[in-house]
Formats: sequence, C-alpha cells, structure tokens
Amino acid sequence: MVLFEWSQPIDHLMLRQDSFSWQGSSDLDARLFLRREKHNKSIFTDILTGELGDEDVSRLLSRFILASGGIKSGRISVISIAYQSDSRERVVQIFDRLVSIFSMALDNLGHGVRESFLDPARGSWNAVIQVE
Repeated sequence: MVLFEWSQPIDHLMLRQDSFSWQGSSDLDARLFLRREKHNKSIFTDILTGELGDEDVSRLLSRFILASGGIKSGRISVISIAYQSDSRERVVQIFDRLVSIFSMALDNLGHGVRESFLDPARGSWNAVIQVE
C-alpha cells in the first residue's frame, strides 16, 4: 500500500510513502523532513532537522528507521549533505552534526557507529556511516 498523505502523528512522527521512498515529518517542527529510499534502505536522501535539537531529531530518526524497515550492520549513506564548493568549516559542521544524530539514533536501536567519513560524489559530499 502506498500512502501519499501523512499519517497521524505517533510520538510526534508522521509517515508517508511513495513508490520510491519512505518520508517522515513531525508535528514538533514542520521543517523536519526525513527521506529513505525503498530500493536501498541504506540510503537517506534527506535529513532536514528544522529547529529541533539533536536529541529530538535522533529520537524521531530512530522511530523513522524502525517504521521504514529497520537497520542492520553495514553502511548508511546520507546523500548530498553539502556542496564540494562549500567551506571546509561548513562541511565539517554539517557532517559532525549528522554523525552525532545518527550515533544517538543508532544507539537507541542497539547499534553503534564503527566509522564515519565524507565521500565526494558529483559536486557534493555524502556522509557515510559504518554501523556495528
């Protein structure tokens, strides 16, 4: 079943899906948006945090991961977190925050981060997180 409308919030997380992805939003901040590919659950194409703090985002991300198929040990890629033309400081700031959020979310799910790194791709940077 494909849901094009947002579900009712459960613990502040709303879900919907299309043919290609699962998507998450929150009634805590309308600017929070999470998207994960269906055909490759290790790829997250959008992690927009709005004005929420890292702990709130990580809790919502944990729920989103569970609701969209869970996680196993392996690799997570967050696509296009910054442009390669962005300053080093900006790229590192975005990357460090994402790794921190994913680390807390994975910890909530009984996993950890073994390694994380930036991967250049088509003018952008991807964040790669090795899950243990």
